[in-house]
Amino acid sequence: MQLTNVRTVVGRLVAGDGARGAQVRELTPAGVEAGLALDLWEIAPGGGGPDHHHPEEHQCYVLAGAGEYRGPAGAPVAPLREGAAFYVPAGERHQVVNTGATPLRVLVATPLAAERPAGAAAPPAPPAALAPLQVVFDGGSKGNPGAGYGSFVIMAPGRQPNLVQKEYPGRMTNNEAEYQTLLEALQYILATLEASGRDPKGYALDLRGDSELLIKQMKGEYQTKNATLRARGEAAHRLLRRFGQWHLTWHPREESVALLGH
Repeated sequence: MQLTNVRTVVGRLVAGDGARGAQVRELTPAGVEAGLALDLWEIAPGGGGPDHHHPEEHQCYVLAGAGEYRGPAGAPVAPLREGAAFYVPAGERHQVVNTGATPLRVLVATPLAAERPAGAAAPPAPPAALAPLQVVFDGGSKGNPGAGYGSFVIMAPGRQPNLVQKEYPGRMTNNEAEYQTLLEALQYILATLEASGRDPKGYALDLRGDSELLIKQMKGEYQTKNATLRARGEAAHRLLRRFGQWHLTWHPREESVALLGH
């Protein structure tokens, strides 16, 4: 069993079409192989969550406040009050807004994005509703430990590859730089999607790297005993939950060098 204190979980501001004054606290412990995510949404008076849809269903419960559930065009608006439970079908366009004078707090359970089964021969094809993104990443340090650096390239159908190169302050090991580059790539993708009003839940990530240690630790095949790597791995898992689907694949170093130059 693992306990999470909601008061210590940092809220994340929510972006997207129509979103204002909304934040979410992710309550599922990082690294846990759970079948669903538990999130606490908090919407300020006059605010609202994004007007969006995604391939997962929701089961929701109103803890406090008053608001409205606004479904697809033409559907009646449903009032939300403390104690109300409501279900959101997969793919249904929806928005929750606060119509009261106090914060609206809603507990939301959602199926987690799934990693492909260990030993699978090839990455699963994303559902038709999900847009694929392939990400190749690699990090290292000059001296191990030393000055850290990393690169990642993002590839999407019909678009030119986007190569991003990073240098990190301070000293770090090769393994720390690998994890940091994975985090940088996920943060970059999320910021890009949300800045243009796109929901990360509509995307499937195909992540590839040449660090067998990182891949196996992130997939739970190796224990992560190093506290620094464990913290970065947990942070990466929290970011990955925000996508519709993800999987990690090891590839030979030659493939990283061909795409990233190192």
